[in-house]
Amino acid sequence: MYENYRLFRVFAFDSDGVQNRSHVAALAQANLLFEQHRLSVRLAYPDLIDWNTLSQVATQHLGSQIASQINQCCWYTPEVLRKAPPEPGVLKAMAFLNRLPQAQVHTITTRLPHLRECTQDWYAQHAPWMNDGRLHLRENTQCTGDEFKLATARELKVSWFVEDNADTFDLLSKNGIPATLISRPWNSLRRDLDQYRSEPGFWPIVIRGLSAYIKPKTY
Repeated sequence: MYENYRLFRVFAFDSDGVQNRSHVAALAQANLLFEQHRLSVRLAYPDLIDWNTLSQVATQHLGSQIASQINQCCWYTPEVLRKAPPEPGVLKAMAFLNRLPQAQVHTITTRLPHLRECTQDWYAQHAPWMNDGRLHLRENTQCTGDEFKLATARELKVSWFVEDNADTFDLLSKNGIPATLISRPWNSLRRDLDQYRSEPGFWPIVIRGLSAYIKPKTY
């Protein structure tokens, strides 16, 4: 399969759930807030079968108003997102892809404008080269996240997109953009997509496979 990657020139990666483990930071913050509200509930990674899991659990125990505040704090607060650890191996793989002849590597994320600074700070710490015009955040809040990703992928002429959201993967694929779905609890119910899944730790395999076919450019 890896010989086909020689035809790829523009690689795009989602950020949350692909490059960074924002779910780890969000879960830690949620459990801290649950404890502060004297709840015995504790959530773990496998519990996140949906991006709304935190909100649903909080609503069940604390009501919709407090749940909304908790959800906002966990997923949309710069202080929390800055704590997200990187997904092991993916940034190294992206750097490798960036060294392929004539290749471009981009991050396309649906994060909102108020998260631009903390997102840039995260990349400055973990992958500084990504801040060199390769980081694309949603500026127009009138469009949906999926609409933004599809439009940006088309504009960049993306030839391979790595995504963790099943609906986004569907949209990209149906519009002719080759994509890989990173296996996560929140897309596990989509059994119809099993053939397109890759485990988060598959990056070393990708590098070894590509190395057999493509000699990276040197500087």
